[in-house]
Amino acid sequence: MKKKVVAILTTVCMAAGLLIGCGGNAGQSEQSQGSETKADTSEQKSYYYVGINHNHPYWYDVHQGFEFAAEQFGCKVTKVGPDDFDFTAQAEALEQAITKKPDGIIVPIFDASILPGIKKAKEAGIPVVAIESTMEGAEVDTYIGLDNEDAGRQTAAKLIEEAGEKGKVVVMGNYTAANTQQKLAGFKSYLEENSSWEILAELDDNVDTSTALETAKTAFNNYKDMTAIVGLDSSSGAGVAGAMEELNLEPGSITVVVHDREVATLENVKAGYINCTLVNKTASMPYEALAVLEQITKYNAQNIPISADNAGSDVNTLPSNMYTGVVFVTKDNVDNFLVENMTELNSDLYE
Repeated sequence: MKKKVVAILTTVCMAAGLLIGCGGNAGQSEQSQGSETKADTSEQKSYYYVGINHNHPYWYDVHQGFEFAAEQFGCKVTKVGPDDFDFTAQAEALEQAITKKPDGIIVPIFDASILPGIKKAKEAGIPVVAIESTMEGAEVDTYIGLDNEDAGRQTAAKLIEEAGEKGKVVVMGNYTAANTQQKLAGFKSYLEENSSWEILAELDDNVDTSTALETAKTAFNNYKDMTAIVGLDSSSGAGVAGAMEELNLEPGSITVVVHDREVATLENVKAGYINCTLVNKTASMPYEALAVLEQITKYNAQNIPISADNAGSDVNTLPSNMYTGVVFVTKDNVDNFLVENMTELNSDLYE
């Protein structure tokens, strides 16, 4: 895409973001303010994505989003961080990324161990955008992703739609992660306010497919009066469906509502073991995150005249939250989400 077109698109993107963003005090990067500043599109910017659990199938769509977005904006994105769910290793990767002095950083925030590094990046004048998950105390310029509590509420509403206003449910998830905790809170509050459902147990599957399989088998074996099972992370769906197959339970014999678009989850929606899965618009998160960073680094978004001194007044000119919303995948639309039906992207700008 030509540079002028990119400039127009990113400006429009930020305008839309300002309309949908919610209030709050995010950490605005300290950069000079003044009407004399001009857009600088001459230099290719370099950003770091400090991720976690890179090899898990959930992140496939995020990586594809980075491939697409890096080409559209003509920027360089370097991927760092652990291939497993290791909070300490992610925090260490962030510290190392800061020493490279990138133009900006994108990071999912699941655990408080990463917060000191984010603060250090801010103090170094590096803008930081959180995607997928954030938490209180994260000094980021913007969070882009699900409203996780609302996602939990929508999950509960979908359960009621699929199985009625009463029943007994077991909930699975990775409860060490901030986003799963928020989803669970929304799920429980909606059920309490709108139904007579009883939650029999909250079982932790450690966002690991083999653990999720054993956890689901435990649920089926120990809670014989269970009428539904809900999974709040990306491994739950594969675990539940796998357990049903091993235990010779027929598809549709119990209501199953899960989250995310892991390959096995989608295949089991198609096979009928899973009623539906709630998915984040995962590939849009990197796109919007890079649009925000381009606005800061090239188009002086931090200098939008909200005050005479935005940094000194602790004014974040950007949307504090940009919520991507959710999509429910069912038998009716699952083919459109299967990996084999998606366009494979591979850009030299994302590595």
